Amino acid sequence: MSIVMSTTPRGAIDTPSNTTFTFENGYAISIITGKGTYSAHGNTAEIAIIDPFGKFYRIFGYDDDVIGWMSAEEIIQIAYWVSRGDMNAVDKMFQKREETA
Repeated sequence: MSIVMSTTPRGAIDTPSNTTFTFENGYAISIITGKGTYSAHGNTAEIAIIDPFGKFYRIFGYDDDVIGWMSAEEIIQIAYWVSRGDMNAVDKMFQKREETA
């Protein structure tokens, strides 16, 4: 399996930092933290899923291209399913997340 990682480093303490993992299947997951994002310092991050055509993948039931306040454990699970191209599993995971919130 081939994974490409690109990172945009912080220019200053209050500048957001972004890491994107692009998988062999063409899907990518973007993970961003910092000021102005839906994240808590060091504890959660904001993510977006990008499809093989470069468009945001809209999670079933969500009205935004990004999902905030994701824990490291959730991001790992999502990255696994995205890397396999199983977007049904991703949608189910978010449905369960909403049911327990």
